[in-house]
Amino acid sequence: RSNYLQAYTEVGLNVNDWILRSNSSYSNSGGKSTWNHVDAYAQRTFSTWHTTLQAGQINLRGALFAGVPINGMQLFPETALQSNDRGGPPISGIAHTQARVEVRQNGIPLASAIVPPGPFTMTDVLPRSLTQDLEVVIHEASGEERVFYVPAAALQVDRVGAATGFTGGLGMLRQTGGAGGGSRPVAAAEYGIALGKRANVAAGLLLTQDYRSLGARTDLALPGNIQTSAQSTFSQNSHTGRSGAQHIISVSAQVLPGVSSNLSLLRRTDGYSEVLDYANRPVNGTQWY
Repeated sequence: RSNYLQAYTEVGLNVNDWILRSNSSYSNSGGKSTWNHVDAYAQRTFSTWHTTLQAGQINLRGALFAGVPINGMQLFPETALQSNDRGGPPISGIAHTQARVEVRQNGIPLASAIVPPGPFTMTDVLPRSLTQDLEVVIHEASGEERVFYVPAAALQVDRVGAATGFTGGLGMLRQTGGAGGGSRPVAAAEYGIALGKRANVAAGLLLTQDYRSLGARTDLALPGNIQTSAQSTFSQNSHTGRSGAQHIISVSAQVLPGVSSNLSLLRRTDGYSEVLDYANRPVNGTQWY
């Protein structure tokens, strides 16, 4: 017999068109309690410019650098009226017993569920970023723990491009999930536009101390209920002199009513690194991947 308790809390206040929010998670397993503060921020939407201002402990928005945690501020297009009923990417696995499944990204818990023995699929997990892998931990009733990862390429399936307009953030990299590093200034900006009714394109740049990244993304809706996306991101670390690239391609199509087919591919060159890989390693004595 074992007991496990997990809770996600959001405390907020709305004042004069501003919203204040604080998000945390709590877990208790075997009598050991863990409280994790996720973020806290203030936010206001300026309807005249269709833009939202957000400040505090935040995660960058956009199609290219979403999910990077910072202490700072950002502007992004208002997306409250956009439909978001497609759910998240399918996360499938096999439980040997009645098990508890946890899903994390960048050390931040996204969801937790109890599943019966046998195959399971979770479709209600919404990633914070489409370029970082999901970590899935299966806690079996026997005490065994198994971990597998949903690659970032698989997160691209059935995802539309960024809202048209400007997205930009400025602040200091923030530690999450017990990671080290942080205390480095970071600035990011991207701009997305619609090319007719069937295509979105976006390009952007992220800069921090000794690290820079440049990216571009295209989303296409083709005849026959086919959706494609392609994204390329290039990184350079001036401290180590290493640079590399990441390319993501995904295609999804509805074959029959209620039946869809998906294909995705991610390729990284040897010198590529995410900004969080850079931030969570010491400057000296570092092995880069």
